[in-house]
Amino acid sequence: MPPSVPAGPPQRTTAGDTWQWDFAAAEFPSATWTLSWVLSGPARVAIDAGCVVASGGGWRTTIPATTTASISPGTYKLFGFVRSGGERREVLRQPVTVAPDPETAAAATSHAQRTLAIIEARLEGRLAADLESYQIEGRAVTKIPIKELHSLRSKYKDEVRRERAPGAVFVPIRVTFGPPT
Repeated sequence: MPPSVPAGPPQRTTAGDTWQWDFAAAEFPSATWTLSWVLSGPARVAIDAGCVVASGGGWRTTIPATTTASISPGTYKLFGFVRSGGERREVLRQPVTVAPDPETAAAATSHAQRTLAIIEARLEGRLAADLESYQIEGRAVTKIPIKELHSLRSKYKDEVRRERAPGAVFVPIRVTFGPPT
């Protein structure tokens, strides 16, 4: 059984999927009016007229996956216009959020994860070449001191840990063993 077609455009959709919906405006029958769509946001996308066909008293819009794959993720406004002769009327204006195509989107990493990876790579490289500063022919190069890199590493490790387990409490508890006091 084919999937049901929603009445009206989606408010959330995904790039790379086929988008399909029915739309009707009683005062503008498809027998005498044509419908067109425009997405306006991070990019402007005019939906090809071949994607909209008359269906009953309204229209069915089918935008193929090959077309939506090139739409940048973000928040858009979808405009629907009907035309008859020289007349044009706006029949819909609605926000639409386009999510990235999960098959082609880069792995989402946070600032903390990217920065931690950079700091750890620097620490590994510094252990092999342990110079914090040097000078050649009047040009001086000073690197971040290893102590400061370790401090930044601890800060970003904690931030990444909080991202991965939101709401968890990471408070160090010092424990000493010995006779009761």
